[in-house]
Amino acid sequence: MRAVAVVDATATRQKTIEACSVLLMVEGVSGRRHGGQTGFRMRILLNVVGGLAVLVCSFFGTLFVLDYLLLDPVVREVKTLRTALQRYRLDRLSYPVLVDVPISDIKKQLVSSGHLSQSSDADKEARYVSLDGKSYGLLFHINRTPANPSGTRCLIEVEAQNTTWWSQPPACPF
Repeated sequence: MRAVAVVDATATRQKTIEACSVLLMVEGVSGRRHGGQTGFRMRILLNVVGGLAVLVCSFFGTLFVLDYLLLDPVVREVKTLRTALQRYRLDRLSYPVLVDVPISDIKKQLVSSGHLSQSSDADKEARYVSLDGKSYGLLFHINRTPANPSGTRCLIEVEAQNTTWWSQPPACPF
C-alpha cells in the first residue's frame, strides 16, 4: 500500500507540475496578448490626449492672437513700441537718447537697428523723449472722437516719475 501511495503522490505531483506548466504557458500567451491590447489601448489614449492638447493649444492661441488684434491700434502700437525699446535697451544697455521727437523718428531708429518691423503710425502726433538713456516717455493721444479730434493726451513714463515732460499729462490707462 505504501508503494501505491508513493506512486500516487509522485503521479499527483507530476500532474500538478504539468498542470502548472500548462497554466503558465497559457497565462504567458494570454498575458502577451493582453499586454498587446494594453499597449494598443495606451497608444489610443495617448493619441486622444495629444489631439485634445493640440485643439486646446490652437483654441487658446487663437484667442490670444485675436485679443491682440482686437486691441485699439494705439494700444497695440504702444505695446509693440515698448517691447522694441526694451529689446533695444537689452542689446545696447540704454534707451535711444532723443529729445522730444515724433514717434516715427524713434521707429525708424528701431527698424534700422533690427528691433522693430516697419509699421504705420496709429497716432501721428505721438512723441518720444529720453534725456539720459535710462528712462523714457511716450506721449499718446487717446479717446479721439469727431467731437474731439485731437483726443486726450496721456503719458507713459518708463523708469521715471513726475518728469514734467509735456506738462505732465495723466498716465495712459494701458
